[in-house]
Amino acid sequence: MGADALSLIDRRALLRWLHSIKNPNGSFTVCASGETDVRGIYCALTVISLLRLPTDSDLLKNTTEYLASCQTYEGGFAATSGGNEAHGGYTFCALAGLCILYPPSKLPEIIDMDALLRWLSARQYAPEGGLSGRTNKLVDGCYSTWIGGCWAFVEAALRCGGSLWSREGLIRYVLAAAQSPKGGLRDKPGKGADFYHTNYVLLGLSGAQYYHYFNESVVMDSKGEGLPLLTPFQWRWKKEVPGCEVLVEGFEGWPEKRWGDEDEHEEREFKGDRVAVAHPVFNIRSEYVEEAEKWAEGLVGF
Repeated sequence: MGADALSLIDRRALLRWLHSIKNPNGSFTVCASGETDVRGIYCALTVISLLRLPTDSDLLKNTTEYLASCQTYEGGFAATSGGNEAHGGYTFCALAGLCILYPPSKLPEIIDMDALLRWLSARQYAPEGGLSGRTNKLVDGCYSTWIGGCWAFVEAALRCGGSLWSREGLIRYVLAAAQSPKGGLRDKPGKGADFYHTNYVLLGLSGAQYYHYFNESVVMDSKGEGLPLLTPFQWRWKKEVPGCEVLVEGFEGWPEKRWGDEDEHEEREFKGDRVAVAHPVFNIRSEYVEEAEKWAEGLVGF
């Protein structure tokens, strides 16, 4: 992804299509005459934000209300408004969607944060350390992203200045249980590796290794009629996690070097087992989001 690739997109045609799949209740269908759920909203908002599309003509009307209505009695979010079961993937899409529309500090005004915090806290199990996507379900490697990724939004919303979940537990689960002996990453031991789980386990590992916070010093009004959605570009990251100076006890120095690997001759920015940093909202490498932001700054008109 880069300026050259983004410049190939017909933004006018894409905007017309987005309007065609927008529903009066605030949701978006996933395709023409397709189903409606929070995944479609998250994808639409991501495209609108990254491509700096205008949001007038009621493109975002009722979207906030629809996302909020998907929160269930459990505290997580269901696929649709009034849905019965909270699910990790839908919860991430709903929270990320709201954090495209607003700074995370607005979340307590829109949703029930206490219920969300209780439900998220119950998704990490002992002794595995991994995360489950639903009540009374086993842990699954892919929820390293779908549940683990929710914590950045919650921590920023509550301005806690530290980690509210066990990053060490998830890291140990990923490295000890989610790696397949044949290569790739998986749901859990006994399952085969696949591209889906490899992708989301690595994204979850990245989220556990870095601390993401929102730059509150920049006042953004990206929800006004017609204005582009600029809020998600105010996320920042750092390698040091407040209160977690040692991410994995007993392996001081990790992930700057591999466990038991004393060879530090190879020079690179992040040595050893530290993976690249991913953007907490868009789930792509942060450097690509920076490229998209720079590309958009060069746009003239529409």
